Amino acid sequence: MAIYVHVPWCVRKCPYCDFNSHVAPAEGAPFDDYATALLADLELELGRRPPAVTPGTLFFGGGTPSLLPPEVLARLVEHIRALSGLARDAEITLEANPGTIERGRFADYAAAGVNRVSLGAQSFDDGLLRRIGRIHSAAETLRAVDELAAAGVENYNLDLMYGLPGQDERGALADLEQAIACGPAHVSWYELTLEPGTAFYRRPPRLPGEDALVGMEAAGRARLAAAGYQRYEVSAYARGTAQCRHNLGYWTYGDYIGIGPGAHGKRTHQNSIWRTERVHTTAVGYAGGFTPNPTYEETCSGSTGHTEAVLVVWDPAKVSLDRILQTFWEGHDPTQGMRQGNDIGTQYRSAVYPTTDAQLAAAEDSRARYQQALKEAGFGEISTEIRPAAEAGPFYYAEDYHQGYLAKNPWGYCNHGFCQVAYDPAAHGQDAPTRVGLPEA
Repeated sequence: MAIYVHVPWCVRKCPYCDFNSHVAPAEGAPFDDYATALLADLELELGRRPPAVTPGTLFFGGGTPSLLPPEVLARLVEHIRALSGLARDAEITLEANPGTIERGRFADYAAAGVNRVSLGAQSFDDGLLRRIGRIHSAAETLRAVDELAAAGVENYNLDLMYGLPGQDERGALADLEQAIACGPAHVSWYELTLEPGTAFYRRPPRLPGEDALVGMEAAGRARLAAAGYQRYEVSAYARGTAQCRHNLGYWTYGDYIGIGPGAHGKRTHQNSIWRTERVHTTAVGYAGGFTPNPTYEETCSGSTGHTEAVLVVWDPAKVSLDRILQTFWEGHDPTQGMRQGNDIGTQYRSAVYPTTDAQLAAAEDSRARYQQALKEAGFGEISTEIRPAAEAGPFYYAEDYHQGYLAKNPWGYCNHGFCQVAYDPAAHGQDAPTRVGLPEA
């Protein structure tokens, strides 16, 4: 189990960056209030589903997490440890920009619990750094490395890119030589790519050709191997046992919790996978019936016409309706009519009750797309009822003992099975319907 914390602010947005990052306000980012919100977010997530195992890694990413005042970082680490039971020997990583490091700052971060730093060097050529919009110089990277040594932080990574505007193989290898001379435990060596939505994508710089890129990568890989760095991931190289435990968790399909804007998580539970995004709140209740304020017993009798429902409140700037519909379709079998598994009755029917015309159109479109995927995988017709919430009638909150059921009973009765067919395969880069779920032993 891992925990990721997103810090969205930067001094300046890099033209190649497609992460959820923003220039910090001139008056300063509200770090104290942000820390309070992050901890509330984590407490809510852990309340819904306490971790089945002790979290072993904590990663502060961004953005530029090294903008965090050390006392705010210390507060976050302390409370995250208390809330989650973070292991005493946890790997705690902080991403840092060399241009934001004040003298003594790494010592303060180390005192707060940070035991691994990922330093965004990107290049040791000042001209190239200016071309890719970085705010720091090569000299500042070297000073940051000295600060790490003074703070006793030996487990650090140097981030380097190749394929920069106007760079050739000789220049790429010169960057690597300087990085190796610094003696980091870990090196990330990856190609600059132009991502949609970035300034470089809109106004592309002149980059090396494909043959040149292949040569750079091969030569760099050989040089790192000769220097004792073992490649263990596409762009990650480590000496000895210095592999990034946090990132290995992603690569080996481990569970993780994500907090902060744009962060997400993945948690496994029995035969299903839970993915968490920026949903504000949910509540369970009854909808689509014809009697007011039904009780659970009345709903289960089938005499009220209601189906058991979940009210979802979300921020569309952070998670799309389509993403929520994906969770809905993939989380149950929508082809069973008035039943789910062995439970039969109108209260078990699949239904979506949108509150706006746009939501209604999106829900109907998603049903058509998922129907095609199910058909190609051999399933029958979707029986999900989709109609406007105004037509379906009010949502009635269920009794208190039903709210937060899985948070109170982490291994409780919750799901009648699902089709294990991915929603909208094209969105996942797949050419055919794909079964989803845990791999077979």
